[in-house]
Amino acid sequence: MDLINDGKRLYFNDENGQLAGEVSYFKLPHKDVEVLERVFVSLAFRGQGVAEDITREFMNFIQENNEQLYPLCPYAKRFLAKNPEFEKYNVQSSVSEADVCTVQNNIKGE
Repeated sequence: MDLINDGKRLYFNDENGQLAGEVSYFKLPHKDVEVLERVFVSLAFRGQGVAEDITREFMNFIQENNEQLYPLCPYAKRFLAKNPEFEKYNVQSSVSEADVCTVQNNIKGE
């Protein structure tokens, strides 16, 4: 799995160039916090541990960049609960979800 990070998504495509899996994210302004917005795996790749692998790669990205994480995605919340070694990067208890959603809506132009 060759992952591409374009600053908004960490993703990979299948052999036909179609999206196979991704973590979409955005940065909170003026903070070293990345919001994990969504984990997606196409039907053809589900049940193979791809969601866990790609989320783990995203956590490596967080570590390498000395950033923290706000898990907005339900899968990401479950991933963190199952992988306590990443809990120190989780700022969910100190950042308001309303603030995160405001930034998310501004990014999407809503």
